[in-house]
Amino acid sequence: MRGKIKYPTCSQCDHELNPELEDDCEKYYLVGGEIYCKFCFQDWLRDLVDNDPDMLADALNIMKIYVEEGA
Repeated sequence: MRGKIKYPTCSQCDHELNPELEDDCEKYYLVGGEIYCKFCFQDWLRDLVDNDPDMLADALNIMKIYVEEGA
């Protein structure tokens, strides 16, 4: 007799990440040690872009160009 498989759940929305039920559950993201589903991870990224775009640019190795005043 096989037991029921326990799938991880998103720490933000409590959605069960079962790839047999939904196509968007084949992977999850670890943010600060917490499991995020695709949609909560996208929300987290949007918040990061809004609140700290420099951190995201650094993580993606995107160059930041500063403009001097009076130049």
